[in-house]
Amino acid sequence: MMDCFFLQIYTSRQQSERMEDNGGQDIYTLSQGTHLLNEKYFPNKDYAASSNTMKSHSRKADIYSSVYPSIQVRSFSLTKTENRKSDYSFSAVTFEAKSGDLVGIMATSDEQGDDLLRALMNRRGQWGSSLKGAITYNGINVEPRQIAERAVYAGTNLDFNPDMSLKQTMLFQSHLAEPGEASRKSDTKGRIEALISDLGLSNVAATRVAELTRSEKQRLNIACQLLADPDLVLLERPTHNMDIFDTFFLVEYLRQWALRGRIVIITMHPPTFEIYNMLTRVLVLTNGRTIFSGKRKDMIPYFESLDYPCPAQKNPADYYIDLVSLDMTTPEAHVESVQRIEHLASIFTQHQPSLTDLSHPGVLPPKIWTASAPWQVIVLWIRALIFQFPYNLIEALHQVIQNVAMSVLIGVVYFGLNRNQASADDRLGLLYVILAVGIWPMIIHIIQKGMNAWPQLLDQMGQHLLSLNGTGRKKYVARMLELTYPESSRRKELGLGPTPVKS
Repeated sequence: MMDCFFLQIYTSRQQSERMEDNGGQDIYTLSQGTHLLNEKYFPNKDYAASSNTMKSHSRKADIYSSVYPSIQVRSFSLTKTENRKSDYSFSAVTFEAKSGDLVGIMATSDEQGDDLLRALMNRRGQWGSSLKGAITYNGINVEPRQIAERAVYAGTNLDFNPDMSLKQTMLFQSHLAEPGEASRKSDTKGRIEALISDLGLSNVAATRVAELTRSEKQRLNIACQLLADPDLVLLERPTHNMDIFDTFFLVEYLRQWALRGRIVIITMHPPTFEIYNMLTRVLVLTNGRTIFSGKRKDMIPYFESLDYPCPAQKNPADYYIDLVSLDMTTPEAHVESVQRIEHLASIFTQHQPSLTDLSHPGVLPPKIWTASAPWQVIVLWIRALIFQFPYNLIEALHQVIQNVAMSVLIGVVYFGLNRNQASADDRLGLLYVILAVGIWPMIIHIIQKGMNAWPQLLDQMGQHLLSLNGTGRKKYVARMLELTYPESSRRKELGLGPTPVKS
């Protein structure tokens, strides 16, 4: 199946023609019949058709179709306080993306790009952080909370339930989140089958998640988010640790998803030249500052104008990330790299291109439907009783056998215990062993089961699929994270902020 996809991609590239869209970005026009994206279940989004005010204005309708959805971020800054020290994760970041854009965020450290996406999705944390800046979505000023209600985000966490199949995992996800538009909700099973086929997962659809490769889990992670058919998709290093073929396939699929009238923003390590050319826009960050933000085809000419041309036979992504990275080989090299970074950041700040003027504000996409608390409980029971069968039954049998074995062992030790007064201490000892020792295997089993399920719970709460409302419950989860994950990385994914500093 995957080989067929690659053959389609390479064939289409040979038959494709380069053209300019209305906004001036490079796109590929694939020949008919070579699309990876299932057009029946994920049709092209037309904002002009969805807005009643635009139906009678053809010029405005053209603007809607070519620009929206659109997101503009202005002077976005995140300050984090850890160990009583405040520092910028990123500062004064400005960029935009519109319909058809596949945006690649490349940073000298993974944390910078990841923090930017989490801040956009209102997952920056509640303690020790300060967020400033403005976000415009379809020409309307919004808060990160409103973005989170209408977009999807896939992190690097791949903690799925190991006992469910790939298809069951997607079905479980569909019960917790659905597209906001009624027209997109139809035929959930059809959308699941389409995504499984499009992402090359048909051969492992019935395979347990525990037996999937990392690449398959990464594609499953993205498929679960795309089920909601969002207009804005934010992905945190979706190609991390993938081989070149799977990376090429996945980025090409995301590019085609964007070309259907949507926006895809991904963080990534410097890609190969071929994958770099699939991007339409690029954002380069170093030390929290913007070095370049704009159309991908403008990046090389921009650096050439600053007397930093990319050498022949050199990958631009690798070269320019190396150019803005700190050089720690010698003290002199470190000072020189710091000065170069400061110089490039200052120049871009002074000459940064202005964002597109959206003189005709559009409409916000509908909120993604999420399950109510009672329905969440029902879905969790369905998962426990149906989706995890027969592994739930096997686990129950293991526990029964374990308890029976412990009972037999205690019975053998205390076999022949008399009921006379002389054996009173022995009878008290039996009660003590039953209450204090006999139940420990069951307690350890329950604790281990809870610890294994904890990462899945955190991920689902971070996606707002399971309720986490109320300060008390957030503090409880924060305390559990301190005990379970002292490094606080999972706290960030959940949006609970860094571990509070004890005074």
